[in-house]
Amino acid sequence: MTIKPSPEPVNKLSLFAEEETIIREAEELLNTTLGRESRLTPHFEKLLKGYKRLFTQTKRIVKMADNLQKDLNVASDKLSELCKIDQLTCISNRRCFEDTYNLKWKLSLRNGTPLAVIIIDIDFFKQFNDTYGHAEGDTCLHNVAQALKGALKRPEDSVARFGGEEFVAILPDTNEKGAMLVAEHIRATIETLAIPHCKSKISDHVTISLGVSVMIPKRQDDKGTHFSQADTALYQAKKLGRNRAVLWDQTIGQD
Repeated sequence: MTIKPSPEPVNKLSLFAEEETIIREAEELLNTTLGRESRLTPHFEKLLKGYKRLFTQTKRIVKMADNLQKDLNVASDKLSELCKIDQLTCISNRRCFEDTYNLKWKLSLRNGTPLAVIIIDIDFFKQFNDTYGHAEGDTCLHNVAQALKGALKRPEDSVARFGGEEFVAILPDTNEKGAMLVAEHIRATIETLAIPHCKSKISDHVTISLGVSVMIPKRQDDKGTHFSQADTALYQAKKLGRNRAVLWDQTIGQD
């Protein structure tokens, strides 16, 4: 059996520590009797002085580079967060939602726990924009989004802007009864805002319709079905007159 030689010990001294040792030893040598009496001492002192100056500049450059890297890391983190936020509503965007949903789905799949998804749509939002203008429409979207975010009380629950006037909420470990309670709370919260909407066909203020689907994941590819069910429930909520939450069930699926 061949015995491999032991690896050489790793020198734990940093580059700066090594350079400082070299400078210290050179200074000690120049201070000896031999160093003081040598004709070469002035030349060595000049070299040592230049070396120390270069060493000081090197440390300054390395420190500047280190600070710059820290600034770049902070900027990168901020940019990463901005990429997850919808700039109009200041809540999570669709990309962030998809990442969060995939993670929550995998956890529910592993733990065998229910996962609820709620698709939310502002009723007659086109008419709102046409009547009050896009600036007011943007303000409405922002206010609704912030109200939706505030209506979710658990830290594990999340809401995102899905596109246009549509939002989506994820409620991990939530059964049908709990999901409907949250959906109704969300609906009532938006009504409380009392945002005027004179062109709504069902109210004099902004309302929302919600489609709810609860599923205990069995397979990874059930995610499409999950969303399809919530979307079908949302369609049913609109069909029944809007400003309501509807839970998907087999009866709706056959409608």
